[in-house]
Amino acid sequence: MQAALNLPAAGFPVMASRPMVYTRQDGVRSAAVVYIGLPFALPPYPDGTPAWGCQVQTIGIGNDRIMTSRGPDTAQAVIYALVLAGTLCNGSVVAAQIDWSAMPNFGFPTVPPGAPDNGGDPFILQLSPIFN
Repeated sequence: MQAALNLPAAGFPVMASRPMVYTRQDGVRSAAVVYIGLPFALPPYPDGTPAWGCQVQTIGIGNDRIMTSRGPDTAQAVIYALVLAGTLCNGSVVAAQIDWSAMPNFGFPTVPPGAPDNGGDPFILQLSPIFN
């Protein structure tokens, strides 16, 4: 699939990807992609709880910087990475020109309203501190 869309490679081992097309206002179409990396161990939380991360990168829709989600286990790190991917797509200045725009949150999960803060995990309350 990457060869057909001529997508750039991610800068980390990839677990999942979502190929997309960005159509500029002048009609020119270009490949875009969201990459979700494999979970990896991070330094533990301050209370000693294990921490895991997943890298996320959007390419072709603005900021191509690699960001890292953080969770207390691999499952939570993956879920947070998927939420982050949707947040990055929605926050892009070209969000309305991406072919997945018709799907809510670009088909990625969102944090449910009123979700608990998971024992002090800052993700629910504020995205920026857990992503780099």
